[in-house]
Amino acid sequence: MRVYYMDALRSVLMALGVVYHTSTLYSVGQVWRVPGAGGHGVFDGLAAFLHSFRMPAFFLISGYFCLLTLRKYGDGRFLRLRWVRVGVPLLATAVLVNPWMNYLSWDTYLQRGFFDYVLDPAYLAEGTWIGHLWFLNNLLVYFTLAFVAAKLLRLGPLARLRSPAARALALWRRLPANVVLLALLLPLTNMVMLRVIWRFDITDDAYLGHFIMLSELCGYLPYFLVGMLLRYDETLLAALGGWRFWCAGLAMAALVAALPVEAAWYGTYVNEYLGFLLAWSLSGLCLGLFRRLFNRPSPFFLYFSDASYTIYLFHQLLVVVFGLLLAGLPLNVFAKFALVVVLTFALTAAIHHFLVLRRVAMRFLFNGKTDAGANKAARPVESTPAAG
Repeated sequence: MRVYYMDALRSVLMALGVVYHTSTLYSVGQVWRVPGAGGHGVFDGLAAFLHSFRMPAFFLISGYFCLLTLRKYGDGRFLRLRWVRVGVPLLATAVLVNPWMNYLSWDTYLQRGFFDYVLDPAYLAEGTWIGHLWFLNNLLVYFTLAFVAAKLLRLGPLARLRSPAARALALWRRLPANVVLLALLLPLTNMVMLRVIWRFDITDDAYLGHFIMLSELCGYLPYFLVGMLLRYDETLLAALGGWRFWCAGLAMAALVAALPVEAAWYGTYVNEYLGFLLAWSLSGLCLGLFRRLFNRPSPFFLYFSDASYTIYLFHQLLVVVFGLLLAGLPLNVFAKFALVVVLTFALTAAIHHFLVLRRVAMRFLFNGKTDAGANKAARPVESTPAAG
Protein backbone atom coordinates (compact mmCIF):
# COMPACT_ATOMS: atom_id res chain seq x y z
CA MET A 1 0.00 0.00 0.00
CA ARG A 2 0.98 3.62 -0.43
CA VAL A 3 0.92 5.83 2.68
CA TYR A 4 -0.31 8.89 0.84
CA TYR A 5 -0.10 11.54 3.54
CA MET A 6 3.38 10.54 4.70
CA ASP A 7 4.70 10.51 1.15
CA ALA A 8 3.19 13.97 0.63
CA LEU A 9 4.66 15.30 3.88
CA ARG A 10 8.10 13.88 3.11
CA SER A 11 8.16 15.62 -0.27
CA VAL A 12 7.05 18.95 1.24
CA LEU A 13 9.72 18.72 3.97
CA MET A 14 12.41 18.14 1.34
CA ALA A 15 11.19 21.01 -0.85
CA LEU A 16 11.17 23.33 2.18
CA GLY A 17 14.95 23.08 2.00
CA VAL A 18 14.74 25.84 -0.63
CA VAL A 19 12.98 28.17 1.82
CA TYR A 20 15.27 27.21 4.70
CA HIS A 21 18.56 27.74 2.88
CA THR A 22 17.34 30.97 1.30
CA SER A 23 16.39 32.13 4.80
CA THR A 24 19.90 31.41 6.05
CA LEU A 25 21.24 33.31 3.04
CA TYR A 26 19.39 36.45 4.12
CA SER A 27 19.74 36.07 7.88
CA VAL A 28 21.35 38.88 9.85
CA GLY A 29 25.14 38.82 9.59
CA GLN A 30 25.12 35.77 7.31
CA VAL A 31 28.25 35.63 5.17
CA TRP A 32 28.30 31.84 4.89
CA ARG A 33 27.21 31.59 1.28
CA VAL A 34 26.98 35.00 -0.40
CA PRO A 35 28.93 37.83 1.24
CA GLY A 36 27.13 41.16 1.08
CA ALA A 37 23.70 39.63 0.44
CA GLY A 38 22.15 41.71 3.23
CA GLY A 39 19.88 40.39 5.92
CA HIS A 40 16.86 40.82 8.18
CA GLY A 41 15.90 39.32 11.53
CA VAL A 42 12.69 37.91 10.04
CA PHE A 43 14.75 35.35 8.14
CA ASP A 44 16.62 34.33 11.29
CA GLY A 45 13.24 33.54 12.86
CA LEU A 46 11.99 31.71 9.77
CA ALA A 47 15.16 29.61 9.52
CA ALA A 48 15.01 28.76 13.24
CA PHE A 49 11.34 27.76 12.96
CA LEU A 50 11.90 25.49 9.97
CA HIS A 51 15.02 23.98 11.53
CA SER A 52 13.10 23.15 14.72
CA PHE A 53 10.94 20.49 13.08
CA ARG A 54 11.78 19.94 9.40
CA MET A 55 14.56 17.36 9.77
CA PRO A 56 13.11 15.69 12.90
CA ALA A 57 9.85 15.11 11.02
CA PHE A 58 11.76 13.91 7.95
CA PHE A 59 13.77 11.32 9.88
CA LEU A 60 10.60 10.23 11.69
CA ILE A 61 8.95 9.50 8.33
CA SER A 62 12.14 7.87 7.00
CA GLY A 63 12.16 5.47 9.93
CA TYR A 64 8.52 4.59 9.28
CA PHE A 65 9.20 3.84 5.62
CA CYS A 66 12.37 1.98 6.54
CA LEU A 67 10.47 -0.69 8.47
CA LEU A 68 7.71 -0.73 5.83
CA THR A 69 10.12 -1.47 2.99
CA LEU A 70 12.21 -3.83 5.10
CA ARG A 71 9.16 -5.97 5.70
CA LYS A 72 8.01 -5.69 2.08
CA TYR A 73 11.27 -6.56 0.31
CA GLY A 74 13.21 -8.60 2.87
CA ASP A 75 16.68 -7.87 4.27
CA GLY A 76 18.95 -8.24 1.25
CA ARG A 77 16.76 -6.57 -1.38
CA PHE A 78 15.84 -3.79 1.04
CA LEU A 79 19.48 -2.83 1.57
CA ARG A 80 20.32 -2.96 -2.14
CA LEU A 81 17.33 -0.80 -3.08
CA ARG A 82 18.01 1.77 -0.32
CA TRP A 83 21.69 2.09 -1.16
CA VAL A 84 20.93 2.65 -4.84
CA ARG A 85 18.04 5.04 -4.20
CA VAL A 86 20.05 7.14 -1.74
CA GLY A 87 23.69 6.43 -2.48
CA VAL A 88 23.71 7.04 -6.25
CA PRO A 89 22.11 10.55 -6.07
CA LEU A 90 24.35 11.37 -3.10
CA LEU A 91 27.50 10.51 -5.04
CA ALA A 92 26.33 12.09 -8.30
CA THR A 93 25.37 15.38 -6.66
CA ALA A 94 28.48 15.49 -4.48
CA VAL A 95 30.71 15.02 -7.55
CA LEU A 96 28.84 16.92 -10.27
CA VAL A 97 26.90 19.68 -8.50
CA ASN A 98 28.36 20.47 -5.09
CA PRO A 99 31.85 21.45 -6.31
CA TRP A 100 30.30 24.39 -8.16
CA MET A 101 28.20 25.33 -5.15
CA ASN A 102 31.19 25.30 -2.83
CA TYR A 103 33.39 27.07 -5.36
CA LEU A 104 30.96 29.97 -5.65
CA SER A 105 30.65 30.27 -1.88
CA TRP A 106 32.82 32.27 0.50
CA ASP A 107 34.28 34.30 -2.40
CA THR A 108 36.33 31.26 -3.45
CA TYR A 109 35.73 32.00 -7.14
CA LEU A 110 37.56 35.32 -6.72
CA GLN A 111 40.66 33.68 -5.28
CA ARG A 112 41.53 30.63 -7.40
CA GLY A 113 40.56 28.56 -10.43
CA PHE A 114 37.82 25.94 -10.28
CA PHE A 115 40.02 22.91 -10.92
CA ASP A 116 42.69 24.18 -8.54
CA TYR A 117 39.97 24.25 -5.91
CA VAL A 118 38.24 20.90 -6.49
CA LEU A 119 41.46 18.94 -7.10
CA ASP A 120 43.00 20.20 -3.87
CA PRO A 121 43.18 17.24 -1.43
CA ALA A 122 42.03 19.60 1.32
CA TYR A 123 38.67 19.97 -0.45
CA LEU A 124 37.83 16.30 0.02
CA ALA A 125 39.38 16.14 3.46
CA GLU A 126 37.20 18.98 4.74
CA GLY A 127 33.97 17.15 3.99
CA THR A 128 32.43 20.31 2.49
CA TRP A 129 31.85 18.41 -0.74
CA ILE A 130 28.93 16.70 1.01
CA GLY A 131 27.29 20.00 2.02
CA HIS A 132 23.49 19.86 2.19
CA LEU A 133 23.55 16.12 1.42
CA TRP A 134 24.59 15.23 4.98
CA PHE A 135 21.18 13.72 5.76
CA LEU A 136 21.60 11.18 2.94
CA ASN A 137 24.77 9.97 4.66
CA ASN A 138 22.74 9.54 7.84
CA LEU A 139 20.06 7.57 6.01
CA LEU A 140 22.62 5.16 4.54
CA VAL A 141 23.99 4.47 8.03
CA TYR A 142 20.51 4.06 9.52
CA PHE A 143 19.41 1.71 6.72
CA THR A 144 22.52 -0.40 7.20
CA LEU A 145 21.97 -0.56 10.97
CA ALA A 146 18.34 -1.57 10.38
CA PHE A 147 19.53 -4.35 8.08
CA VAL A 148 22.00 -5.61 10.70
CA ALA A 149 19.39 -5.37 13.47
CA ALA A 150 16.88 -7.35 11.40
CA LYS A 151 19.47 -10.10 10.99
CA LEU A 152 20.37 -10.12 14.69
CA LEU A 153 16.76 -10.15 15.88
CA ARG A 154 16.26 -13.47 14.16
CA LEU A 155 18.91 -15.04 16.39
CA GLY A 156 17.66 -17.08 19.34
CA PRO A 157 18.72 -14.90 22.32
CA LEU A 158 17.77 -11.59 20.71
CA ALA A 159 14.51 -12.91 19.29
CA ARG A 160 13.26 -13.29 22.86
CA LEU A 161 13.28 -9.49 23.22
CA ARG A 162 10.18 -9.23 21.05
CA SER A 163 7.84 -10.57 23.69
CA PRO A 164 8.77 -8.06 26.46
CA ALA A 165 8.58 -5.23 23.93
CA ALA A 166 5.10 -6.29 22.84
CA ARG A 167 3.96 -6.49 26.49
CA ALA A 168 5.34 -3.00 27.18
CA LEU A 169 3.40 -1.57 24.22
CA ALA A 170 0.24 -3.35 25.34
CA LEU A 171 0.65 -1.87 28.83
CA TRP A 172 1.14 1.60 27.37
CA ARG A 173 -2.10 1.32 25.39
CA ARG A 174 -4.06 0.53 28.58
CA LEU A 175 -2.81 3.61 30.47
CA PRO A 176 -5.46 6.36 30.74
CA ALA A 177 -2.93 9.12 30.11
CA ASN A 178 -0.87 7.30 27.46
CA VAL A 179 -0.79 10.25 25.06
CA VAL A 180 0.46 12.63 27.75
CA LEU A 181 3.03 10.05 28.80
CA LEU A 182 4.22 9.81 25.21
CA ALA A 183 4.54 13.60 25.03
CA LEU A 184 6.59 13.64 28.23
CA LEU A 185 8.89 10.75 27.34
CA LEU A 186 9.85 11.48 23.73
CA PRO A 187 11.91 14.62 24.47
CA LEU A 188 13.73 12.66 27.17
CA THR A 189 15.02 10.26 24.51
CA ASN A 190 16.74 13.20 22.84
CA MET A 191 18.17 14.44 26.12
CA VAL A 192 19.59 10.99 26.87
CA MET A 193 21.17 10.84 23.42
CA LEU A 194 22.62 14.31 23.98
CA ARG A 195 24.33 13.06 27.16
CA VAL A 196 25.72 10.09 25.22
CA ILE A 197 27.13 12.48 22.63
CA TRP A 198 28.76 14.58 25.34
CA ARG A 199 29.98 11.50 27.22
CA PHE A 200 31.98 10.36 24.21
CA ASP A 201 33.11 13.90 23.39
CA ILE A 202 31.33 13.93 20.03
CA THR A 203 31.45 17.54 18.88
CA ASP A 204 30.48 19.21 15.61
CA ASP A 205 34.10 18.76 14.55
CA ALA A 206 33.95 14.97 14.99
CA TYR A 207 33.50 13.21 11.65
CA LEU A 208 33.36 9.60 10.53
CA GLY A 209 35.48 9.30 7.42
CA HIS A 210 35.57 13.10 6.92
CA PHE A 211 31.99 13.30 5.68
CA ILE A 212 29.58 11.97 8.34
CA MET A 213 29.10 14.37 11.24
CA LEU A 214 28.76 12.13 14.29
CA SER A 215 26.80 14.65 16.35
CA GLU A 216 24.07 14.83 13.68
CA LEU A 217 24.16 11.08 13.09
CA CYS A 218 23.51 10.43 16.80
CA GLY A 219 21.29 13.46 17.35
CA TYR A 220 18.68 12.48 14.74
CA LEU A 221 18.76 8.75 15.54
CA PRO A 222 15.91 8.94 18.12
CA TYR A 223 13.53 10.33 15.47
CA PHE A 224 14.42 7.57 13.03
CA LEU A 225 14.02 4.83 15.65
CA VAL A 226 10.69 6.21 16.83
CA GLY A 227 9.60 6.35 13.19
CA MET A 228 10.27 2.61 12.93
CA LEU A 229 8.32 2.11 16.14
CA LEU A 230 5.38 4.03 14.68
CA ARG A 231 5.25 1.50 11.84
CA TYR A 232 5.55 -1.37 14.29
CA ASP A 233 2.58 -0.13 16.36
CA GLU A 234 0.09 2.12 14.58
CA THR A 235 -1.50 3.19 17.88
CA LEU A 236 1.66 5.15 18.59
CA LEU A 237 1.32 6.85 15.22
CA ALA A 238 -2.29 7.79 15.99
CA ALA A 239 -1.20 9.25 19.32
CA LEU A 240 1.67 11.26 17.84
CA GLY A 241 -0.44 12.61 15.00
CA GLY A 242 -3.49 13.25 17.17
CA TRP A 243 -4.47 16.77 18.13
CA ARG A 244 -4.18 15.97 21.84
CA PHE A 245 -0.45 15.36 21.58
CA TRP A 246 0.68 18.45 19.76
CA CYS A 247 -1.84 20.71 21.50
CA ALA A 248 -0.66 19.53 24.91
CA GLY A 249 2.97 19.78 23.83
CA LEU A 250 2.68 23.33 22.53
CA ALA A 251 0.75 24.39 25.63
CA MET A 252 3.52 22.99 27.84
CA ALA A 253 6.15 24.71 25.69
CA ALA A 254 4.37 28.06 25.99
CA LEU A 255 4.04 27.63 29.74
CA VAL A 256 7.71 26.83 30.26
CA ALA A 257 8.79 29.63 27.91
CA ALA A 258 6.92 32.10 30.10
CA LEU A 259 8.86 31.08 33.21
CA PRO A 260 12.04 32.99 34.19
CA VAL A 261 14.25 29.91 34.09
CA GLU A 262 17.37 31.33 32.46
CA ALA A 263 19.07 32.26 35.72
CA ALA A 264 17.97 29.17 37.61
CA TRP A 265 20.16 26.10 37.99
CA TYR A 266 17.59 24.04 36.12
CA GLY A 267 17.27 26.54 33.28
CA THR A 268 19.51 24.63 30.89
CA TYR A 269 17.58 21.40 31.33
CA VAL A 270 14.19 23.11 30.95
CA ASN A 271 15.20 24.95 27.79
CA GLU A 272 16.70 21.77 26.40
CA TYR A 273 13.53 19.82 27.12
CA LEU A 274 11.45 22.65 25.68
CA GLY A 275 13.34 22.59 22.38
CA PHE A 276 12.92 18.84 21.95
CA LEU A 277 9.28 19.00 23.03
CA LEU A 278 8.65 21.62 20.37
CA ALA A 279 10.32 19.43 17.72
CA TRP A 280 8.15 16.42 18.60
CA SER A 281 5.01 18.54 18.92
CA LEU A 282 5.44 20.21 15.54
CA SER A 283 6.29 16.87 13.94
CA GLY A 284 3.08 15.45 15.37
CA LEU A 285 1.18 18.47 14.12
CA CYS A 286 2.54 17.94 10.59
CA LEU A 287 1.56 14.26 10.65
CA GLY A 288 -1.91 15.04 11.93
CA LEU A 289 -2.59 17.80 9.42
CA PHE A 290 -1.34 15.86 6.43
CA ARG A 291 -3.21 12.74 7.52
CA ARG A 292 -6.43 14.75 7.60
CA LEU A 293 -5.87 16.72 4.40
CA PHE A 294 -3.82 14.51 2.07
CA ASN A 295 -4.50 10.87 2.95
CA ARG A 296 -5.82 10.07 -0.53
CA PRO A 297 -4.42 9.35 -4.01
CA SER A 298 -3.04 12.49 -5.62
CA PRO A 299 -1.43 12.71 -9.07
CA PHE A 300 0.25 15.93 -7.94
CA PHE A 301 1.96 14.39 -4.90
CA LEU A 302 2.86 11.26 -6.86
CA TYR A 303 4.74 13.52 -9.27
CA PHE A 304 6.02 15.86 -6.55
CA SER A 305 7.40 12.95 -4.54
CA ASP A 306 10.06 12.38 -7.20
CA ALA A 307 10.40 16.06 -8.09
CA SER A 308 11.16 17.07 -4.49
CA TYR A 309 14.23 14.81 -4.55
CA THR A 310 15.58 16.59 -7.63
CA ILE A 311 14.64 19.98 -6.17
CA TYR A 312 16.60 19.26 -3.02
CA LEU A 313 19.67 17.91 -4.78
CA PHE A 314 20.06 20.94 -7.08
CA HIS A 315 18.58 23.76 -5.02
CA GLN A 316 21.54 24.90 -2.95
CA LEU A 317 23.73 25.57 -5.97
CA LEU A 318 20.94 27.68 -7.48
CA VAL A 319 20.30 29.53 -4.21
CA VAL A 320 23.96 30.57 -4.25
CA VAL A 321 23.91 31.50 -7.96
CA PHE A 322 20.74 33.58 -7.72
CA GLY A 323 21.94 35.14 -4.47
CA LEU A 324 25.14 36.26 -6.19
CA LEU A 325 23.26 37.61 -9.21
CA LEU A 326 20.87 39.62 -7.03
CA ALA A 327 23.46 40.81 -4.51
CA GLY A 328 24.24 44.07 -6.31
CA LEU A 329 20.72 44.96 -7.43
CA PRO A 330 18.82 47.83 -5.72
CA LEU A 331 16.11 45.56 -4.26
CA ASN A 332 15.11 45.16 -0.65
CA VAL A 333 15.97 41.92 1.09
CA PHE A 334 12.38 40.62 1.03
CA ALA A 335 12.16 41.00 -2.73
CA LYS A 336 15.49 39.21 -3.13
CA PHE A 337 14.33 36.41 -0.86
CA ALA A 338 11.12 35.93 -2.85
CA LEU A 339 12.97 36.00 -6.18
CA VAL A 340 15.56 33.44 -5.07
CA VAL A 341 12.86 31.07 -3.76
CA VAL A 342 10.65 31.37 -6.86
CA LEU A 343 13.50 31.14 -9.37
CA THR A 344 15.08 28.19 -7.57
CA PHE A 345 11.81 26.27 -7.44
CA ALA A 346 11.10 27.03 -11.10
CA LEU A 347 14.52 25.99 -12.40
CA THR A 348 14.85 22.85 -10.26
CA ALA A 349 11.33 21.79 -11.29
CA ALA A 350 12.32 22.34 -14.94
CA ILE A 351 15.47 20.27 -14.44
CA HIS A 352 13.36 17.46 -13.06
CA HIS A 353 10.66 17.60 -15.73
CA PHE A 354 12.78 18.11 -18.83
CA LEU A 355 15.99 16.30 -17.89
CA VAL A 356 15.61 13.86 -15.00
CA LEU A 357 12.26 12.42 -16.05
CA ARG A 358 13.16 12.18 -19.73
CA ARG A 359 16.70 10.81 -19.53
CA VAL A 360 17.33 7.34 -18.15
CA ALA A 361 20.87 8.20 -17.04
CA MET A 362 19.74 11.42 -15.33
CA ARG A 363 16.93 9.63 -13.54
CA PHE A 364 19.32 7.01 -12.26
CA LEU A 365 21.94 9.56 -11.18
CA PHE A 366 19.60 12.02 -9.50
CA ASN A 367 16.63 9.90 -8.43
CA GLY A 368 18.32 6.52 -8.02
CA LYS A 369 15.73 4.83 -10.23
CA THR A 370 16.00 2.58 -13.26
CA ASP A 371 14.21 3.04 -16.56
CA ALA A 372 11.43 0.77 -15.33
CA GLY A 373 11.01 2.97 -12.28
CA ALA A 374 10.87 6.04 -14.48
CA ASN A 375 8.07 4.61 -16.60
CA LYS A 376 6.13 3.63 -13.52
CA ALA A 377 6.56 7.05 -11.90
CA ALA A 378 5.24 8.80 -14.98
CA ARG A 379 1.70 7.62 -14.21
CA PRO A 380 -0.21 7.42 -10.92
CA VAL A 381 -0.08 3.88 -9.56
CA GLU A 382 -1.89 3.58 -6.23
CA SER A 383 -0.25 0.34 -5.19
CA THR A 384 3.31 1.64 -5.49
CA PRO A 385 4.79 1.72 -1.97
CA ALA A 386 6.18 5.03 -0.82
CA ALA A 387 9.91 4.93 -0.23
CA GLY A 388 11.92 6.81 2.34
